[in-house]
This record gives sequence, C-alpha cells and structure tokens, in this order.
Amino acid sequence: MILKYLLLAAVLCLLATGCSQRIRSYSMKDVPAQSEDTEIDLYSTGVLDCPYEILGTVVADRHDDDDAESQEELLDGMKQHARGLGGEAIIINPRDLDGDLAGDGKWQVIGTVILFADPGCAP
Repeated sequence: MILKYLLLAAVLCLLATGCSQRIRSYSMKDVPAQSEDTEIDLYSTGVLDCPYEILGTVVADRHDDDDAESQEELLDGMKQHARGLGGEAIIINPRDLDGDLAGDGKWQVIGTVILFADPGCAP
C-alpha cells in the first residue's frame, strides 16, 4: 500500500514540479505519505523545540552548466519527496544552500525528513 502512495507521489512530483532524477529520497521508516496540500517546513538546524522522529533523507543535485531547475524548484521537489516519505518538515544544512562551495559548478542539498512526535507541537 505504501508503495502505491510513493509511486503516486513520484508521478505527481513529475507533473507538478518537473522534478527529475536530480532529486532522490531514502526512507528509514514505513509511514503513510502526507497529502499533497500538506505544507512542508524547512529548518536550518536540528535543534527544534518539538521532539521529532527521522523518517529519511532527501537529496537534490544541481549543475550550473545545464538547464537545471532553480534552487526554489529543487527545494519544492525535495518537499514533494518529503511528503511521499510521510514527513512534515526538512532539516537542511544552511551551507548547502550557499551554492557551489567547491567551485566546480555543482552543488548538492541534503535534507533530513522529519515527523513531529506531537501533532500539536510545531516550532
């Protein structure tokens, strides 16, 4: 059943955001996917006021020399993948958003997909 939701999320991701193989996700827990209208928050630190559980990882790659999506489009694609994993938020290292740190025209954003332990508690 979860596979059905993940496949649906992947198809919707392709249709809605144009995401490609530049975005991939890895699940650590088997939880139901979030609905498409679930807002996914981005955090730049793992120190949050609310307890959470880690559901998986989502990764986006971009090369400056191709027609890759903008950073905002890639983050939207990451949010789609996070919904598919059942997440409510993504924790991203802010240095990942600074772009090409190595000077090779490539950058990678790695996010930890989380689900808050208490539905009433969200920072």
